[in-house]
Order: sequence, then C-alpha cells, then structure tokens
Amino acid sequence: MFVSGVLEGETMDTGTGPLKKETLVEQAIKRMERMIETEAWPLGSRIPPEPELVQLFGVSRNSIREAVKSLIHVGVLEARQGDGTYVCSKSSLNAVLCNQFRKADDGEILEVRRCLEREIARLASKRRTNGDILEMQNWLRLTEEAYCMGDYDAYVQNDYRFHLAIASATHNRLMISLYDSIAESVQGTVGASIGRRVNQFVETMRIHKDLLGAIERQEEDRAANHVEELLSLMRRTLDS
Repeated sequence: MFVSGVLEGETMDTGTGPLKKETLVEQAIKRMERMIETEAWPLGSRIPPEPELVQLFGVSRNSIREAVKSLIHVGVLEARQGDGTYVCSKSSLNAVLCNQFRKADDGEILEVRRCLEREIARLASKRRTNGDILEMQNWLRLTEEAYCMGDYDAYVQNDYRFHLAIASATHNRLMISLYDSIAESVQGTVGASIGRRVNQFVETMRIHKDLLGAIERQEEDRAANHVEELLSLMRRTLDS
C-alpha cells in the first residue's frame, strides 16, 4: 500500500524534506529483484502488468516504469513488443557475466570453470551436509537416466543441476551466484560435446561418481583433482 510516499513495510524517512522519487524507484527495484531471487517470478516468466505492479508495490506508475526500465537496462528484464516484460536473468551480476561468457570460446570457458570449480569442490567437501549429498546423488542419478534414455536436453540440464548442487554445498551465496551466472555457458560446453561423448560416457559418469564420493568423504584435494580430470576429459572431447 502507498502511504504518504512510503512503501508498505518500509520505515518512514525521519530526515527533513520530502522523500525523493529516486528512493521509491530504488525500493521498487529491490522488491522486484527479491521477487526474482525467490523465484516468485521465475526465470523466463512474464512479470505482472503495470497496474498490478502499482498495487503490489504501492507506488506510482512512473516509479514502476522507472524501476522496470532500470532492470531492463541491466539485462534482468526483457520487454517484448506486444507481449509484456519477461525475466531473462536472476540478477544484474548474472546478466553481465552471461553476456561476457557468450563472447568467450569453449577454451576460455573451461579455464574459468577450472579455476572456479576446483575451489567449489574443496569448499563443498569441507562444508557439505547430508542433505547436500542427497541432492547431488539425486541429480547425478537423473543425469545418468536421461543419457541412457537418449534425452540429451534433460542430460545437459541435469548435469548442470548436479554441479550447481555441489556449488550450493559450499554454503557461500556469492559462490553459488557466480556459478549460477555461468549456467548457460556450462550447458553450452556440455551440449557441444555430447554428440561426440558416447564412447566417453562411462568414463564421464565414473568421474562424476568419484567426485561425489570424494565430497561425501570430505576429501578436499581428491575432489579438486576429480574436477580437473573431468574438465580435461571435456577439453579432449571438444578438441577431437
């Protein structure tokens, strides 16, 4: 509800002078970002139309328009002519990194993955919970099942979810956000090699299972080495 220039749930500004419009816009942006972060507005979904946003956030149409424009500018939202506005990235950081990764070649992406995922494996080994292990086991099982069924789109998606589960086991929000930001590129390199990976599938799954086992046993160095082994295999597959 919009009350005396303050968003409902926000504390009244006790400073002198009127509350500036920019403050309302910034608050609306934060609320929208929160809707995206919590997946109340999932990636790929259309956000509510302007009149509903006015009611939802309790600000004027102008404030809503400015907030939406700001998120479009940083790549979080995308306006589609005659079809509304859609969520195209989870955060401005995600949008910026995705844009940079789209310009990179597979070799550059694998080098970044090597630096990031080795440390992720170490931290996950140190901090993982039993729940984290169950999550990894579930996604690895689904990955293997998808490949065996010939559903390669599901294979790529589930493989990524397995690695995201490892990142989540670090319990470091920035690390998780960074890894999630390269999702498109991770899936792209997996997808690019999948047609040539038939003979390597058994080895790939063996490395995945060894990686999971090392994390479960909290063997940090061994887990990092399995990441290196996996990415080296992917590099050879892409080069073949």
